[in-house]
Amino acid sequence: MSILVITAEDLERQLQKVVDEVKFAVTNNDSSNVRWIRSKQVKELLGISDSKLQTMRINRSITYSQIDGTYFYDKDSTLSLLEQNKVLCEDCCQ
Repeated sequence: MSILVITAEDLERQLQKVVDEVKFAVTNNDSSNVRWIRSKQVKELLGISDSKLQTMRINRSITYSQIDGTYFYDKDSTLSLLEQNKVLCEDCCQ
């Protein structure tokens, strides 16, 4: 059996590495690779209300999937919807 001696500085350094890794994982929790997003995210992205989102589902102007009572929206389709409806500024048209 071997005995390992760790100094306070070593322990502090290892703890700081773990903290840094956790911070990195939390701050870089990039949702860009997520395909399906929830209603709240769509409403924030489009700046619309619950009723407007419901109307868009009824009119089939937004791609969605429903599991039980939860709606999921295709993120690429939602971003495409924004792209299709963008209005260019005068400087952008020239």
